[in-house]
Amino acid sequence: MKFTILHINGIPGYITNSWFVMAVIIAVSYLATRHLSIIPGSLQNFIEYVLESIENLLLSFSSNGPRFLPLLGTLGIFILLSNLIGLVPGFISPTSSLNTTVALALVVFFSTHFVGFKELGVSYLKQFTGNNIFLAPILLPIHIVSEIARPLSLSVRLFGNIMGEDKTLAMLYFLVSLIVIAMKKVLLLKVYPVFIVGFVTVFLIRRFGKLSPKYKGLTKLLLVTLGVFSLAPLGAPLPVMFLAIFTSIIQTFIFVLLATLYICGAMEELPERK
Repeated sequence: MKFTILHINGIPGYITNSWFVMAVIIAVSYLATRHLSIIPGSLQNFIEYVLESIENLLLSFSSNGPRFLPLLGTLGIFILLSNLIGLVPGFISPTSSLNTTVALALVVFFSTHFVGFKELGVSYLKQFTGNNIFLAPILLPIHIVSEIARPLSLSVRLFGNIMGEDKTLAMLYFLVSLIVIAMKKVLLLKVYPVFIVGFVTVFLIRRFGKLSPKYKGLTKLLLVTLGVFSLAPLGAPLPVMFLAIFTSIIQTFIFVLLATLYICGAMEELPERK
C-alpha cells in the first residue's frame, strides 16, 4: 500500500486522495461563486478565465463541445489535479490507480450512449449496424468491440502514464536519500563542507567586502558554482518533476479530447445512401 498523509484505516489511499481533490474543487467553486459580481474579484476572475479557456478548447474539438462543458470541464479539472497531486510528497495520484481511471472512462462511456439515444433516439443504433441491413451482422460485432476498446484505452493510457511518473519520482527520491546518507558518511568531514563553507564565505565577501570591479565577476561565478554543488543532491528530482507536470497536462488534454470526440460523435446521424 502506498504511503499517504490522508491515510484512513480500511480505505485505499487513492480514494482518500480523490476525496481531497473533490473537496478542493468544491471549496474553490463555492468560494468563487458565493458572491458573484459584475466586477469580479481575483478568485472569480481566475475561475471565469479557466472556464472560458476550457470552453474554447472544447469548441476547437467540436462545434457541440461547449454543450458538455459541465461534464467535460469537471472531468478535465479533476484529472489534472489528480495527476499533479502525486508530485507533492505525502500524497498519491488518484489516477495512478486503475480503479479511478476505469471509473472516469465508464462515465465517458455511458455519457456517450446516453447522449446518442437522447439526440437520435432508436436511430442511434444505425451507428452500429450501418444503413445496409445485409452488412449489419458484420458491422455490429466490429462496432461492439470498438466501443469496448474505448473505455479500455482511456483508462489504461491514463493509469499507465501517471503510475509510471509516480514510480519514477519515488525511485529518484529514494536515490537522493541514499546520496545524502552517503555524503554524510563519506564526505561529511571531507568534501561537502568545503562547498558550504566556500559558498558562505564568497557570499559574505561580496556582501560586506570591498571588491574591485574585475573581481566581482569572478566571485559571482564562484558563488553560483558553489551554490549549485551545495544544492545538487536536492535538485536531482527537478527535471523529472517538470517532465511529470508536462505529461500530466498532456494526458489530461488527450482524455478530454477523446471524451469530447466520443460524446459529440454520438450525436451525428449517418448519411443516407443515395
